Amino acid sequence: MNDEFESTQSVLERRLLEKKAEFIKNHTLLSLPEFADKLRIKGKKRSRSIYRLRKEKKVLAIKIDDEYFYPDFQLNNAGSVYSALEIAMPRFPKILNGWDIAFWLTSSQTIVQYISVLDLDVVKEIALNLDSLDEIAEFIVDKIDTSGGRTEMPLGLLENGEVQLFAEFVAWYLCDEPEITLKVV
Repeated sequence: MNDEFESTQSVLERRLLEKKAEFIKNHTLLSLPEFADKLRIKGKKRSRSIYRLRKEKKVLAIKIDDEYFYPDFQLNNAGSVYSALEIAMPRFPKILNGWDIAFWLTSSQTIVQYISVLDLDVVKEIALNLDSLDEIAEFIVDKIDTSGGRTEMPLGLLENGEVQLFAEFVAWYLCDEPEITLKVV
């Protein structure tokens, strides 16, 4: 049993290392001096300023071999951290590290904004006029609305200025049992 656990653990560790390597290959990571330059932080206390931003969870930092790197994608065209990300970062649980948040930001996520439900009175009335199970099934398929679900990459929302939708994705991620609106159609 212990061998099985160790085998599973090593497979998961290998997968995580592969995922990190793929991330590093596909994204620009800035060293502390490069990141400070992008943020236009000058002077002798640049390191302290970046350290403070990292500790206050105002910037995204990932640790590689005991050194922190800063994904360039968290910066907007003006060279500032996206304000919506800066607001969201402190809300993420402490158990999540920079890697976890970076993976979440750069992977497709799905939320449900609402679920369409058929008006029971309308269904009863129409069902009385349907003659077969095929007609009933066809009616249901025609009336089902799946537009209440959204699949997006959170980073893409930031880049496109969809701040409110980004905030919904963050809230969905942070909530164990999100409230879903029922939309009667």
